Amino acid sequence: KTFVVAQLEKEVQLHVQESKSIELSVQTYMRSALEQYRSVLSMSSDGDVETIFSVVNIWLKNKTHRECNLSLLGIVDETKSFKFIPLTYQIFSHIGGIENIREFNMVLTRLVMRMCVDHPHHTLHQLFALTKGDPTTSEHRTKAAREILDALRHESDGNLAGIIANTDDMLQAYTHLAQLSVDDKIAREKDLTFNRIYSVVGLKDSSNFGSRMRLILSRIDIPTVITCKHSISPDGDYRRIVRIASFSDQVELAPSGVSKPKVILCFGSDGLLYKQLVKKDDTRQDAVMEQVFEHVNVMLRKNKPTRERRLNIRTYRIAPLTPQTGVIEWVENTIPFGSYLTDRSPY
Repeated sequence: KTFVVAQLEKEVQLHVQESKSIELSVQTYMRSALEQYRSVLSMSSDGDVETIFSVVNIWLKNKTHRECNLSLLGIVDETKSFKFIPLTYQIFSHIGGIENIREFNMVLTRLVMRMCVDHPHHTLHQLFALTKGDPTTSEHRTKAAREILDALRHESDGNLAGIIANTDDMLQAYTHLAQLSVDDKIAREKDLTFNRIYSVVGLKDSSNFGSRMRLILSRIDIPTVITCKHSISPDGDYRRIVRIASFSDQVELAPSGVSKPKVILCFGSDGLLYKQLVKKDDTRQDAVMEQVFEHVNVMLRKNKPTRERRLNIRTYRIAPLTPQTGVIEWVENTIPFGSYLTDRSPY
């Protein structure tokens, strides 16, 4: 019996040594891969979407490894921040997720701040949404997002501080409108306006969405159209980005939806009209799916047969405001899929 036990213990030790050897090899290959990716990303002027996907994938799978985080720190410092923008949702979702991994949180905070400073119009909405906690969100995550916002307010120049302040006010106005309850009697009225809806609810004129937006648009750093697909500028020059010009006073209530979503009209600085659906609902998963479809379109464009056939998935913009509210780009000439299947379209 003693001989058998000794043999088993010896085999266990051999397996442990082999396991350690394999782990060391994996770590060596990981460091080598990240160094190669670092060279590619620092020298290339393209978006390098596939490379960024690989880097972020390795990082998030090895976020407890100190050497991996140190390698990422070098990549973050040497890579232009616009390359990370397609993965904003995935990166930002890890803010405050792990409290006791100092190196990971340090790298993540540095990356998030760089993305927000260089490309505020593509990132601030997501960061503000993380500051609006709900029962499913940890207090640490909400606190971490607020700390990053505070750091951006105090450590950035005056221009970014103004963008942050006006974006915050704009998102609050949208959120208040989404949460506004409208009874069935008002819903049946025609030619509804913001003044009519807010007066029935008994709120002051200062709470009126139209009034709040006019005040915001009278300032210097006018917010961008939240449902417009803004092109990413590698050099961070967004002087020609589409900003809000005005809003129509008219407001409609969507023909479907339990929370009676509001349909509003936003005029952009490009002269185009942007119809928006402001609703009280969790739109976060919808936003992720639209992101998936956008990446599918990238793959379809890279493949010659699908490119020649012009295969493409129609996507639309979704901006989650809080865990319970969001703004969605209105897509004309469409009906809900459920209505199509049941032939009960309200349109």
